[in-house]
Amino acid sequence: LIMLFLLLWQLNRILRSTARAADLDELTGALSRTAFVHVIAEHLRAPASIRAGSGVVWVDLDQFRLVNAAAGAAAGDAFLRECYARLCAFAPGTDVVARIGGDEFALITRVQNRADLLERGMQISESVSRPLEVADARIMAAASVGCAWIDDSVDSAEEALRRAFAAMQSAKESGGDTAQIYSPEVDARAETELQWRHRLALAIREESFVNAYQPIIDTASGRPVAVEALIRLVDGERLIAAGEFIAQAEASGQIIGVGRIGLQRLITDLPALLAAKTVVPLRVSFNLSVLQLADPVVIGMLLKPPLQNWSTRVIVEVTESFELSASTTAHDNLLRLVRAGYRTAIDDF
Repeated sequence: LIMLFLLLWQLNRILRSTARAADLDELTGALSRTAFVHVIAEHLRAPASIRAGSGVVWVDLDQFRLVNAAAGAAAGDAFLRECYARLCAFAPGTDVVARIGGDEFALITRVQNRADLLERGMQISESVSRPLEVADARIMAAASVGCAWIDDSVDSAEEALRRAFAAMQSAKESGGDTAQIYSPEVDARAETELQWRHRLALAIREESFVNAYQPIIDTASGRPVAVEALIRLVDGERLIAAGEFIAQAEASGQIIGVGRIGLQRLITDLPALLAAKTVVPLRVSFNLSVLQLADPVVIGMLLKPPLQNWSTRVIVEVTESFELSASTTAHDNLLRLVRAGYRTAIDDF
């Protein structure tokens, strides 16, 4: 009997310890997503006097994968722990902070009204964006922050999180490094983004893209000296300009597939373009984002024939160049292209 009692006591202790461990993120010590959902649920069941004046905040580290790529996983882990510490400063007392994804955090915070909640979100974004010195690396990662006000229309923990996430996505779509608060309009934009994601997935699968070539004119001679390749989405009889879908493709990561197709179209079109009779040998430029520069398939296409044979006539225009230093792979690949004879330019400088 004594042995049985000891075994049961030990088992119960292990189960309690395991349950506590499951409630916490091992790396940062923050609450887990599951535990955070339970906390929100309890908060929603509390009396209105306790529930009033609170909001859920979702924090997403913009381009954090580039931090890991540039500084290493250990430095990235140190930055995540520091982010948790910074967020705790905005959730004193009974408020809580959770790590709900690899580079995502959430917290419940208390404020007076919706305007104050948005201001709190902006403060959080600014705090997370402060640089951190780790060993020999100086790490910076901007934050997109979404805020959801807790009112009577929030009927579940998942709905509170959904609203905060939707607001965060809206902040990210506007360029990141900022905060937004949930409103019904945010849901409408999210629906539009989802439609674009499905539309682009179909277009990539069917390779429904072509390149348009915009001439660059020498004002002295009036003749073209270069052309810029501009990707277009084929929609029946209509060609949709990049300005309507590139931002969506970049946000969803579908820019990789779009870029590969655009580059394949360039390979097909280049012989005729380079044979054009102009005052000087015609050059052709095309855009590559940092994500595309880090894509091994794109770099492989550029560093082998037939594109490699035309490298001295091709200009690589780098977009999002302010992020280039954060991506070791993209930076190294750009140097490889330069050594292979490609010219480079900064797009939209």
